[in-house]
Amino acid sequence: MLIRYAVEEQPLGTAGALVHARAILGDTFLVMNGNTYFNTSLAALVTTHALGDTLATMALVQVTDVSRYGAVALNEEGYVTQFIEKGLRGPGKINAGLYLLSSSVLETFPAAIPLSLETNVFPKLALSRHLEGCMLQGYHIDIGTPESYAEFNHTQQWLGQR
Repeated sequence: MLIRYAVEEQPLGTAGALVHARAILGDTFLVMNGNTYFNTSLAALVTTHALGDTLATMALVQVTDVSRYGAVALNEEGYVTQFIEKGLRGPGKINAGLYLLSSSVLETFPAAIPLSLETNVFPKLALSRHLEGCMLQGYHIDIGTPESYAEFNHTQQWLGQR
């Protein structure tokens, strides 16, 4: 497996970083949030993206309470139709922080920098039916807060993973 990276001299945002790295990206590429741990198989994500007619495929995971994350709504065909902001309580689907993107998606990005996938790009793609969701299974945790990182470490020690 070949891993390529580009260094940002200044923060560009999640989508701005992709624009910056455009020259080293393939026709289809995987984007992973750095503050997420997800022990899963990517096979369904790859298949969904390959068989679909979208520019982007977002991995989703079912959680018991979406209040920390916000929720993602899908239509019956599997297209993302709406992002519901944080605050809603109860079970639902959330963005798992893994995406397969076609390189042509970069052409749809607004010209602004910094630029966010989550706030500037994905809602626009959802409106134009260019964002598909793919439910994945596995242990998923956002390790972006000290509390959730400590929970992750505790879980890994309990499972004998560390």
